[in-house]
Amino acid sequence: MPRKLRGLTSSKRHCTACANRWRAREDRPDAEPGKDCARCRFLVPTAGAFPEDWGVCANPDSGHDARVMAPGQGCVAFAAQTDPPLYEQPAQARRTHPRWASDLSDDEREDQCGDCRFFIPLDGAFALDWGVCSNPSAARDGSLVFEHDGCDQHVRAATGWGGAVPRRSLQRRGSAAER
Repeated sequence: MPRKLRGLTSSKRHCTACANRWRAREDRPDAEPGKDCARCRFLVPTAGAFPEDWGVCANPDSGHDARVMAPGQGCVAFAAQTDPPLYEQPAQARRTHPRWASDLSDDEREDQCGDCRFFIPLDGAFALDWGVCSNPSAARDGSLVFEHDGCDQHVRAATGWGGAVPRRSLQRRGSAAER
């Protein structure tokens, strides 16, 4: 019997390797002091074991909208965090979805990103629809993906949805409260 493949969302080693790989590909200039994406209200963090302060920009006024952002990056469209964070607000996810979905193809596949073991979901109100591809063999590695997208490098996770994802990312919430 073949071994069931679990998702990689909870694998700290996998998520750290992805962060290192994606950071090495960065060609963006250093952020302006005090305008770190990790402290911007428009950052939608990744769920699970991904290194803290990584996420996807959801700022429609930023040139980084829908791009994976690393700690230390930022832009002139920076806006300080709010309480509760925007990514936890369903209205923000509803406003962002049509903008992000406008770049998607209509190629819905049977093997969808949402049940791939390399799918790293976003946190909060974005968790059910959006994530980041973490498959180093895939063309969209390090890119925002919709859960209904798919690719030829799909590897189905036994648990679906890229693996077990905590309903709330307690580590991230704890560290955010300390800021």
